[in-house]
Amino acid sequence: MSIPRDAGAIAQEAAHRPRLKIVALGNAAGPHDQTRTTVFAERGHDVSLISVADGDVPGVKLIRVRRRTTSRKPWRRTTLLLDTIRIALRQKADVWHAHYAADYGTWAAALARRHPLVVTVMGGDVLFDEQGRHNAISRALTRYALRRADLVLVKSNALGDVVASFGVPRERIMRVIWGIDLSRFRADAAVTAHLRAEWEADGRLVLLAPRMLQPFYNHHLLIEALPAIVSAGNDAVVVFSLKGVDSAYRNRIEEDARRLGVADRLRFTPPRAPEAMASLYAAADLVVSLAPSDGMPQTPIEAGAVDRPTLMTDLPRYRELFTDGENVAMTPLDSAAIAHHAIRLLADPGLRAHIATGANCVMRDHAELSSEAQRVEARFFELAASSRRIPASEPSA
Repeated sequence: MSIPRDAGAIAQEAAHRPRLKIVALGNAAGPHDQTRTTVFAERGHDVSLISVADGDVPGVKLIRVRRRTTSRKPWRRTTLLLDTIRIALRQKADVWHAHYAADYGTWAAALARRHPLVVTVMGGDVLFDEQGRHNAISRALTRYALRRADLVLVKSNALGDVVASFGVPRERIMRVIWGIDLSRFRADAAVTAHLRAEWEADGRLVLLAPRMLQPFYNHHLLIEALPAIVSAGNDAVVVFSLKGVDSAYRNRIEEDARRLGVADRLRFTPPRAPEAMASLYAAADLVVSLAPSDGMPQTPIEAGAVDRPTLMTDLPRYRELFTDGENVAMTPLDSAAIAHHAIRLLADPGLRAHIATGANCVMRDHAELSSEAQRVEARFFELAASSRRIPASEPSA
């Protein structure tokens, strides 16, 4: 089991390591991109982030790609890619790290032949047929970028199989789950109590659906399951996060709740910073995640960090890391099945505690951020050395 180190210990280690110049490509407003750049800045490296979006990323220099004003969408996309390539060509780096395979920054780095190039794959960026989010040009550019990469980081071995099918050699593929920064991801008991009071949930059961409020995540199935859950004797409320809210879908959720007679049990909560999510999870009795396709979910890892159980879709690739009844509970994407499993879990606090403890163990063994970053950092040094760009024993300031 890995033991997380505090910031002081990490800084002390960093003072005795060479300092790499890392240029990242991603979304400065995205929590994953922020986490995966800041962690290397904290380890003493010089980190920049090329991004179209604005954002405040601690310890990281932001290099903005300015959007041009034009009414024609294809031209906007072309100029955005060309401008990103121009910016990439002006930068020098020991390592280039692209944070999402199907992205302008990743394509630009590959087209500009930046090396060594590392690409992190999340799931939806390569699961083309499952999620159908990318057109033919996007798919071709993504495959090209991955084949050009010196290292591809995948959240699951199943994603590694997908990447390999694009022609990426297996020796260039590494599983990295990334996970939780335990020095920051901590629940605040006062905040948790405030949330439950705000939801009028004192003495009641809280089902939390923390993923984006969009049709893809099947939140309507939880609403359809709610009447049966309540009829089984559970005084439950359902809380949805407003992160990435699709307004039309929210209206559908509310209409479904009214039609089924459970509108008074519906709650919505504003988006939160990644670290503040810990208190949100801790306010729940059961976390619910119903994605139909995924790389490897962050939700049960985050819930496990604060000892909360997750009921989630039974996807084959999840079983690489999770076991039904041991560290998660799994369900088909069917409202009756969701109700059945939720009722079983809500009726058995001991089972919920057992699953939550198991999830916490998974998180500590496989998804503790400082340990995962250390593994990636070692590969960064190898790549920089092989490219003869590593500063010879230059300690970080």
